[in-house]
Amino acid sequence: MNPVNKFKEIVLFGTGVAAPRALQYFRKKGIRVKYYCDNDKRKIGRTFHGVNIFSPMNLKNEIDPVVVITSAFVQEIKKQLEEIGVKKIYYFPMLGYASYEKIEDVDDSLTINNNKGNISKLESILYDKLSVKVFRNIINNKISWNGEYLNEIGNAQDIYFPSDIMKLSTKESFVDAGAYTGDTIRVLLKKTRGRFNKIYGFEPSDNIFKKLQQWIKKYNNPNIKCFKKGLYDTNNRLRATLMGDTGDSAIKIDGKDWMDVVALDTFFGNKEPITLIKMDIEGAEKQAILGARTLIQTFKPKLSICLYHSCEDLWEIPFLIKSIMPEYKLFLRPHSQYLNHTICYARV
Repeated sequence: MNPVNKFKEIVLFGTGVAAPRALQYFRKKGIRVKYYCDNDKRKIGRTFHGVNIFSPMNLKNEIDPVVVITSAFVQEIKKQLEEIGVKKIYYFPMLGYASYEKIEDVDDSLTINNNKGNISKLESILYDKLSVKVFRNIINNKISWNGEYLNEIGNAQDIYFPSDIMKLSTKESFVDAGAYTGDTIRVLLKKTRGRFNKIYGFEPSDNIFKKLQQWIKKYNNPNIKCFKKGLYDTNNRLRATLMGDTGDSAIKIDGKDWMDVVALDTFFGNKEPITLIKMDIEGAEKQAILGARTLIQTFKPKLSICLYHSCEDLWEIPFLIKSIMPEYKLFLRPHSQYLNHTICYARV
């Protein structure tokens, strides 16, 4: 159980996208949210989802208040609260997460407690000490809601292509799963000075795919191709929720939309020597990896796989990668203080 659940009432700091979910979570736990604090003076005196918004200076009138930060500016707010004299400061772990379906999923402590063996096993197969530290601090943060654990490991640079792990060549054949509008492809092109073999972008959202197409057309290189599909372990058409502009399209049993998906093994037919794969596909990473099993075993591409769409992804995805290709060296790196860009890197 997270440490905040023992309190009867709390104050939430921040009225951004995570704030309503935090309010819902604590109300369901029977914890009273006294009010919100916010640094935006335009919001002071108003209400947010039926709860008053006060200036942070109001906390000076409280006796030993409990404050849960629900803003993206975690470290700045923590420092501000400490200067005011607040001692009980916590961090709402849902910041940056779009994947939680149920509000109960915010509390990962039970999942962690039931997987102590897997947690210990993963530590033993990670390649470097920094990866072990990153993993331990993420687990400790999920248990304690203490943002200092994340602050301690910082944010690694070069998301998807960290230079201390991946040595990119000018002959990469790159698969970008969750290509969005081509932002990751542009980073790769910058790093390789525009030199590569082939690039394949997969993006299932119609609106975003059109933007990706427009950029590729403008770039005008026949070796960059895009496909309005998601990746999975089979070729199929699945229920999904397709987001218009946010890039959070996901396969969902109760989704109102449909997503065409393909398995990389059948898409390439084991004929294309892929050297680099990135996956940020809103919880479908494990199935997509299974759909690329033969490709991975044959060509041993460098992998950049997102781990943050569920708590279990933290160990299940590395285990899956290692089971398919035991030769891989596995690394974990955080690229955001909110855990929403924790990446597993694999290379031989």
